[in-house]
Amino acid sequence: MNIDEKIRRNGPKIHSITKIPVRPFTSFNLDNGLPVYYIRQGSQELVKLDIVFKGGRHHELHKSLNRIFAGVIKEGTQKDSAETLYEFFDRYGASYTSRSSLDYTTFTLMSLSKFFPILIQKFSEIILEPLFAEEEILKCIDNNCRKLELDQSKNELVAYRLLTEKLFGEDAVYGYNSTKENFQQITRERLVEYHQDMMTNQECTLFLCGQYDDTVEQSINQAFGQWSYTKGRKIHYKKSSFTNTDQFKFPAVQQHQSAIRIGRKFGNRKDKAYAQMTFLNNVLGGYFGSRLMKNIREEKGYTYNVFSSLDTLLCEGYFYISTEVSPHHVKDASNEIVKEMELLRQVPLEKEELEMNRNYILGNLLTAVDGPFQTIRLIKSAVLNGETREDVLHTIETFKSITAREVQHTAEEFLDPSTFMHLTIG
Repeated sequence: MNIDEKIRRNGPKIHSITKIPVRPFTSFNLDNGLPVYYIRQGSQELVKLDIVFKGGRHHELHKSLNRIFAGVIKEGTQKDSAETLYEFFDRYGASYTSRSSLDYTTFTLMSLSKFFPILIQKFSEIILEPLFAEEEILKCIDNNCRKLELDQSKNELVAYRLLTEKLFGEDAVYGYNSTKENFQQITRERLVEYHQDMMTNQECTLFLCGQYDDTVEQSINQAFGQWSYTKGRKIHYKKSSFTNTDQFKFPAVQQHQSAIRIGRKFGNRKDKAYAQMTFLNNVLGGYFGSRLMKNIREEKGYTYNVFSSLDTLLCEGYFYISTEVSPHHVKDASNEIVKEMELLRQVPLEKEELEMNRNYILGNLLTAVDGPFQTIRLIKSAVLNGETREDVLHTIETFKSITAREVQHTAEEFLDPSTFMHLTIG
């Protein structure tokens, strides 16, 4: 029997993942000092450029301003209308986006390498010379109001909004929820003011990847390296010591389904327990083979989906469990979630489960460094969170060496049900 026949009969040998090849974080500076982290490789002649401003909600002078800002800034410049811009980028098969998050505003350009130097100048005008046309502002506000109305008709989205509001506070950067009134009070003057703040007070970092020649870097320097940039001011965020362990029950917006959220605050990625908590989250509800999935979906049949998530933001974070069930199973499902939390606190993992979770996490990390476009995402995430390559390697080593006792100790500290807020919609 030859080797191919053996593999067909028995399958390939299973090997433990021993090394995650994390690339060095290489960078250069533009003429004005803007840092550009880059990966210059790939099988396709494609280029992707992300320009990230660190500010988001932290620099807002009006609630929900950053969301409207990111939606409308790409809709026309001092030189071109929105339609002209769409036609120009479409002609070269390129795409460009602007998006907001709680901590950042991100602009992305993706194109064939040979067209990039042609496109970058128009792309820079979108960021540096936006028009903020009144009709585009009204259109963006109307679209966001319609989306908000749709979101508020779904139990799971209402539950998420209430979860963050109750954990962080209804007026906090990470806690407030957008409303129609917020959107409708946004004016062109406020958007222009926010843009001025972005250009003068928000820290900016560029991330470049793909297969390209020197003209790409030169064109980026020409487009953004001559802008009068001074390193943005630091974000001043004061963590609240308030901990909400209350139980909330709100009426359903969808009558045949109830949403359950059980959550608590956590630190950010610099927290000393971040890697251990990431591993524990995976065990509890972070993937399809998790304990919550096996119990509440596969064994009890209460839900189609149940998961836990560790959301680490720039300054703070939170951990929560989420599911949607029939109103008749709310109490039972909640009890089973608490039961699984307690089991992790009281009983160490069996070796087989420990290794399965370890291999799953390390396998995902291998995917995260598979090719330049994936790897730059990992580098971007680390850099924006103030991490070095050594920090990333340390986290990986923790995943590789973590023991069942360490997982249990983390559960003892962070999975005490009495420290969680319980919220139900319906």
